[in-house]
Amino acid sequence: AKREDIVMAHWTEKPFEPAYVVFWVHRMRWLVLSVRGSCEWSSVLTDVAAEESLLAGGLAHSGMARAARWILTTAGQCMAEALAERDEYRLVCTGHSLGADVAELVAVMLREGDTSPTDIPKCLGGRQDLEALDSFLNVEPPTKGYGAKDAEPHVAPAYPSAMRRAFAYGFGASPIVSPQLAARCSSYVLSVAFDVDYITRVSVFGIDRLILQLTERSAAQLAKQWISQKMGRGGGERLSPRTRAFGANSQVAEVLCTPGRLLHMDCRGVGLTASPVKLLWSLPSFYHELYISTHMFHDHLPIRYVEHLLEAIRLAVPGTGQGLCLKDRAQEPDAHETVRSSLEAMIFTPVPAEA
Repeated sequence: AKREDIVMAHWTEKPFEPAYVVFWVHRMRWLVLSVRGSCEWSSVLTDVAAEESLLAGGLAHSGMARAARWILTTAGQCMAEALAERDEYRLVCTGHSLGADVAELVAVMLREGDTSPTDIPKCLGGRQDLEALDSFLNVEPPTKGYGAKDAEPHVAPAYPSAMRRAFAYGFGASPIVSPQLAARCSSYVLSVAFDVDYITRVSVFGIDRLILQLTERSAAQLAKQWISQKMGRGGGERLSPRTRAFGANSQVAEVLCTPGRLLHMDCRGVGLTASPVKLLWSLPSFYHELYISTHMFHDHLPIRYVEHLLEAIRLAVPGTGQGLCLKDRAQEPDAHETVRSSLEAMIFTPVPAEA
């Protein structure tokens, strides 16, 4: 974006307060909210606040939900004023990694009308649950804070229709919402995952499952089972790590899913063979298992997403897509501008009618 197109920017990063920028893309009639991924250690606190909170009738990763509500609190009014007289525009939320998670939740909140600045943990339930518990225990209702009778109810801001029609495009997003909410936002959220990017598979449930798989087949566990069998004790259900982790009496983490429709870029074989990148529509369950790979961290880099998305477009549009190739800016300072102009040419060039 050009400097004159920037509406608002927040470049510092704190726990639950990611960096973001709001800017115009007039040719597309977009107001873009771009949220930056983790760049500083303080953002790790947002990632690890992994308990669930209530959001739009479902559940969401608490740290990401708090960050999304903070963005609406700080930038919502500015975006509303910018779009107030532009009904033909729409808000597009995007980001990578943590930024993708937060941007997608901002779109969900605007679409579903859940724009309250207060994050409610799952363990507290809704306001009606607290009132029922107070009545049962014969406890006076609180006079302030969450559940207060005399507190002024939150009134959702009157956001313009351009914001209530928000779309989100996330790259390297994580499983952060309940399955029902993930399915409900599939018409306006697109999540893109690349190969074995570990962030696209990180959740409390996925990590618990990985630890179980590692301990079940570890040398120490296998030796313990062998000794038990030789001593006539047998394996037994009591000794099963799976029962301890996921049994009926265990506290199993919520199964969360990546929001929206899932586009997977599969590059297995690329670099070893002539296999091109493949784009596949994926299912949420595909990201419930954390894969261990030598390139699981490398696959999460933003440049990997850009390079292979451009490659997929070049393969789909062999003629006009040849300019979509990132080059070293030290050798070609206008390389990024060439890619941008090539993309614009593809978007706005009318498709010739078939004879």
